Amino acid sequence: MSATPSAAAAAGLVSLAAFLTPNGAAPDYASKKFCGVTKRGLFGDVLAELDWLVGDILSSLDATGERNNTAIFFSSDNGPWTILGLKGGSAGPFRDGKGSVWEGGVREPGFVNWLGHIEPRIESEPAATYDIFPTVLNLAGVALPSDREFDGKDLLPILTLASKTSAHKCIFYWKGCTDSKTCGLPEDSPLVNKKDPGLWAVRCGSYKTHFVGESSSRAFSSLQTCFI
Repeated sequence: MSATPSAAAAAGLVSLAAFLTPNGAAPDYASKKFCGVTKRGLFGDVLAELDWLVGDILSSLDATGERNNTAIFFSSDNGPWTILGLKGGSAGPFRDGKGSVWEGGVREPGFVNWLGHIEPRIESEPAATYDIFPTVLNLAGVALPSDREFDGKDLLPILTLASKTSAHKCIFYWKGCTDSKTCGLPEDSPLVNKKDPGLWAVRCGSYKTHFVGESSSRAFSSLQTCFI
């Protein structure tokens, strides 16, 4: 995300580049250059390539002089695929993984880098990937539309130390969709699950309530590939 709020508002221009990579999501694959380069097997090779890809982007920003004018967000959409064992990643001390709303399924590492604007540190206040949207709009000098509700909160106060507490009083964990018409999905969509209440868990500060408990350890067949 390039441009400062003031510069974007003045110029009326802002650039947004979303780099979405399948690396680290089954089926895993690594290009020839990275096959066998780690001691962690294919999963480690995949992460090594992902590290190189991100580094290549940062090097390009440095080369063009845009590094200090670019806010970088890096995260994942879910935890490890536990049915694959270590080939699917690890949630460390947290319970379960992808497909569940336990901490191992939804609590991901997140990195935000903006040289000259964000002090390097570990931030313990909770945030969610949907916070990126209102944050980017603020950076672009654009107000959130007022005709609907948004779950996301602007992260800039936390990131720039203007605030010490998250704007989230609670974070709500929804899974699937109980009504195809409301969600605009086909009736046979796998996201439509009428037996579930929709709201699976709520976290408020250090406390979390689960209304539905499900393990991610379900049958899954995966192709593990190293492209050569």
